[in-house]
Amino acid sequence: MPPEVAEAFRAVAHFVYNLGRQTNRNFPRGLPVANEQHNEKVYHFYIDAKRYEAGQQSITGADIKRRAQIPADYQVFLEEEGDKPDLAISDAQGVDLEGRVKHFYAVPPATFGCGQ
Repeated sequence: MPPEVAEAFRAVAHFVYNLGRQTNRNFPRGLPVANEQHNEKVYHFYIDAKRYEAGQQSITGADIKRRAQIPADYQVFLEEEGDKPDLAISDAQGVDLEGRVKHFYAVPPATFGCGQ
């Protein structure tokens, strides 16, 4: 490797090392994403198979509807793992986004007996 290239690699490695020290983080696998530069934790979740982000650890059913532009009369469900039934989420109910990535889906209101 030419000495100029080796020096450039050392300079970049030094920059990344110092960046990690300034933000109290280690970045052994590359540079941080934008939100991590400010020590903000970002939580990822899905609503009807579309990815969303939140800066807080908890989100309510009303927040989910607002973010995904889901009509107010729809019901939001949290997909559970395995054989457990999916959990209906009310507008006021909070869901902890820590841990596994959460997947939500919306269901329109039932229209039983509408024989016209």
